[in-house]
Amino acid sequence: MHNPLVHLAADSYDEYSLTIGRGDIVAMVTDGLTESHVIVGDAYGYRFMNVIETHAGQSAQTIGEAILDSWRAHPREGDHADDVTVIVVGVR
Repeated sequence: MHNPLVHLAADSYDEYSLTIGRGDIVAMVTDGLTESHVIVGDAYGYRFMNVIETHAGQSAQTIGEAILDSWRAHPREGDHADDVTVIVVGVR
């Protein structure tokens, strides 16, 4: 069923599922974190994956803050032009 509150840029999309369990962390980011349109040199890209690995075993809040700290520290020109959203959920 089509949800009018969700805007899709394409007529079709891929759907994925996964099983998560106790102790797992799920991190979701918007493309504003990975895009490179105003970044000097190289894009931040998927560096957040290394941040998650480095902080494995820590709280979801700590991991989320570390991702944003890493992204903010990455060289860029001016202000970012796209929104950045990071959601990290820990399963207890």
